[in-house]
This record gives sequence, C-alpha cells and structure tokens, in this order.
Amino acid sequence: MAVRELGLYRTSILRIVFFYFLVVLLFRFIHYQLPFQLQNPPLFIANFDLAFWFFNYFGLKDILYQNYIGGLFFSVLLVAFNVLSIIYTKNRWFIGIFAILFFIYALGYNIYLTHSSHTFSGVILLPFCFLFLKKTNFELLWEGYRYYVCWIYLSAFLMKVYFGAFFQFNFGELTFKENIAWIIYQDPENWRSVASSFFIRNPILLIIGYYIMIPLEGLFGIGFFTKKMDKIFLLLIPFIHIVFYFFIDVLFFEQMLLSILFISTTQWKKINHFIKSPKALLNFLH
Repeated sequence: MAVRELGLYRTSILRIVFFYFLVVLLFRFIHYQLPFQLQNPPLFIANFDLAFWFFNYFGLKDILYQNYIGGLFFSVLLVAFNVLSIIYTKNRWFIGIFAILFFIYALGYNIYLTHSSHTFSGVILLPFCFLFLKKTNFELLWEGYRYYVCWIYLSAFLMKVYFGAFFQFNFGELTFKENIAWIIYQDPENWRSVASSFFIRNPILLIIGYYIMIPLEGLFGIGFFTKKMDKIFLLLIPFIHIVFYFFIDVLFFEQMLLSILFISTTQWKKINHFIKSPKALLNFLH
C-alpha cells in the first residue's frame, strides 16, 4: 500500500489533534480529574507495568498528586504548551514538552483513577508524531500509527476470542447487567434506566448486539492489507465507542480521536482548504 502524501497538511492535522487534546483536558477539568484536583489520592495501582513504576520511581506521584502546588503548576504547563503548539506548529520544543507532559499525565491518570484502563492507550503517543517536520518522516510515522490503531481494535477482538468471551453466548447480556445496574438503581425513572430495563427484559437483543459489535473490531484486521475500508473505519471508531458507552457504560472519549488516522489525502485537502479559508468554511456550513 502506498504511503499517503499528508506532509503538506501536517499543520492542519496538528491543530485538529491538539485542539482535541485541549477539549480532553477541559473535559477532565470539568470532572475534577486534573492532578491538582484529586486532593492527595491515597490509593494507586501500578501492577507490573514498567512505565508506571518509572512514574513512581522518580517521585512524580508525590510531586504531581500529593502536592497541590506541584499539581497545579503541572496542569497549567500542560494546557499552556498545548496552546503554544497549536499556535507555533513547527516549534519542536513546544510540541515535545506537551507530548512528554501528556504522557506523564496519562500514566498518573491510569495509576490513580482508572487502574490500568485503556482510556489513553491509543492516543498517549500521538503527539510525538508531530516532532518530525520533514514531510517524508511525518508521513511514514503517521502511516505507522494507522497500523498501530488497526492493531488496537483487532487485538481487542482477538483477546475476546482467545479468552473465550466470544464463545460465551450470554457474555454481552451479563456485561450489560453488571455495568448498567447502578444506573437503574440510582435513578430508575431516568430515560436510560427505562431503556436499559427494556433490554434486560429482552436479552436476545443484547446477545445479537454483542455478536454484531465484537466482529466490527475484528474488521480492522483488513486495514493491514488495504485502505479501501478506511472510510468505514473513520466512522466505525466513534460508533463503537458511543455504543459501548450506552450499553456497558464505558466512555473512551479520547480514543475517538483515532479515527483521524483514517482520513484520506483527498479528504485532508478539502479540510485544509476550509481551515485556511474562513470564507470557504462559511460557504460550506451554509
């Protein structure tokens, strides 16, 4: 498969990606999940992940999460270098510092809040792609990241097959009940509770839905051999995460950014035109 010629649109891609990260940080701020907002969390789980032990070994947890001033300073730097990277798209220092800060934040988030979840797993390395200013280098790295994303979703499917979840007929039903029960218990009159109760009374719908959704993850294996499915993958990633949110209460908001890896050169040409021409954008919206 040919490497897409996206080097000309690096600036537009960077601004969209980093603006999305800015929205992510705002989302985490609203939900009190930035380092200075956690108020000295006492519990953490690092298991056997060497990256997490690196985080602990150098005392970053004490500086960022056990110290309000340290956490506040880190959070301000995280946002500041994000904005600076959006403005100065060719400044490697700004991009590199943000990439490192975001990497550290993602590690801490997993240790203290989600205990090794996959919320940031797909995007944690994405900012590093923009450290390469040379056209061919950026294109090769961006293409490589596309294959990495294909592997993320394919491996999610393969794990369900390997560990037997795919062959457990009622696995989708059981997962739904386990993750949605608290919503029904806390607010049984809520629209989501009413809808969830309907699916519990009709478990066959959950079983059918499970055997539709899981193979959709396996489709990403096709992405290793052709780009003809990229338009589908572009829409499939947000679709998968939105469905998972409503049916198993797992929101990988950050992961939806990964769909950007499947935008074609032709599509980027049009997007770049709109970004650089406000008049064209207004005409498009009207």
